[in-house]
Formats: sequence, C-alpha cells, structure tokens
Amino acid sequence: MAHNDFTKLFDVKDLLDIQRKNILAFSEAQRLAWEGLQAVARRQTEILSQIAGDNSSMVKEVMNGSTPEDKVIRHADLATTAYEKSVANWRELTGMIAGSGKEASDIINSRVVSSLTELTSALDKSGKGSVQKKAA
Repeated sequence: MAHNDFTKLFDVKDLLDIQRKNILAFSEAQRLAWEGLQAVARRQTEILSQIAGDNSSMVKEVMNGSTPEDKVIRHADLATTAYEKSVANWRELTGMIAGSGKEASDIINSRVVSSLTELTSALDKSGKGSVQKKAA
C-alpha cells in the first residue's frame, strides 16, 4: 500500500465530513472574534466621546473656582476622577477583548478535540485503526 493512498485508511466521506465541521468551527470562531473587535471599537468610540465631554466640563469647573487654591484643589479632584474612569474603561475593554478571544478559542479547542475523536472513530470504523494499534 502506498503511503499517500488515504482512501485505504479512511472513508473519504467521513474525512470530508470532519473537515467540513472543522471549517464551520473556524468560521464561527472568526465571526465571534470579528464581532468582539467591532464591539471593542464601538466602545472605544463611546469612551472617546465621553472623555471629550468630560474634559470640556472639567475645564469649565476649574475655571469657575473662586480662588487659585480652590482651582488647584478642584483640578486635583477632577484629575483623580478622570484617572479612575480611564482605568475602569481600560479594564472594561481588556475584559471585552479577553472574553471574545476566550469564546473563539473555546470553539476551536472543542472542535480539535471532536475532530480527533471523529478521526479515531473513522479509523476504527474502517477497521484500519485496530490494525495500526496492534502494529504499534
């Protein structure tokens, strides 16, 4: 038997079915990753709009202080709040990215495990798997 004659090792229909399922799983993982990327981009846009509005309000508040000392204190308070919002936004975005990546990788991982099981089953069904196991 030639080493490259797969038709003697597998039922071609089973092998094609396994590959079809693999392609579907990778397509689903890619779709989820793409949707995750779009959600992150939308949220980044919202955050940037919010930052622009907050900065404008912050300047007005600081300028409305009665004394220079009041302005410095108010500026420090507003800067602290802005920093805390930035950290929270960063955590939100990284959480979105991680969640999207995990969903996509879970699909791929599940499909790899299933694919190997199906491949083993296809070998066993054809009777070739048990011959190779005995030879090994």
